[in-house]
Amino acid sequence: MAGFFDKIGEFFSNTTEELGKKAKDFVSTSKLEGEIAMEEDKIRKTLLQIGSEYFEAFKDDASSPFAKLIEAVNASKLKVDDLKKEVEKLKGQQRCPVCGAVVSIDNPFCPKCGAKMPEKVEEVVEEAVEEVKEAVEEVVDEVKDAE
Repeated sequence: MAGFFDKIGEFFSNTTEELGKKAKDFVSTSKLEGEIAMEEDKIRKTLLQIGSEYFEAFKDDASSPFAKLIEAVNASKLKVDDLKKEVEKLKGQQRCPVCGAVVSIDNPFCPKCGAKMPEKVEEVVEEAVEEVKEAVEEVVDEVKDAE
């Protein structure tokens, strides 16, 4: 019977050693994989920085070998600006033409820098419509007077 218990003890001892070694290997592997991921992230960030700096340095150079890509980035930037303006408009906001702060469309002045804000688009359109109506009425009156 003692031989049986010795074999069980040896089995558990070997299993424990094996599990300990596998756990140690797992921790070492995880640590190395974490270091690899950090270095790969540094590479991605550095490449992104190189690309951004190249873009800024050569964005106006039509002879650049990357002119088409630069043109695509510029087009996307314009599209993003237009989309942001649409979102601001839907939210009842506009950008200050002086400092770029987001300002409620109802504010006549920028709360950040104090600059006069452009008139509301609706007011400008209504004023333009009124001016056109007045001009049309004047022309109609002139035509009637000429008859």
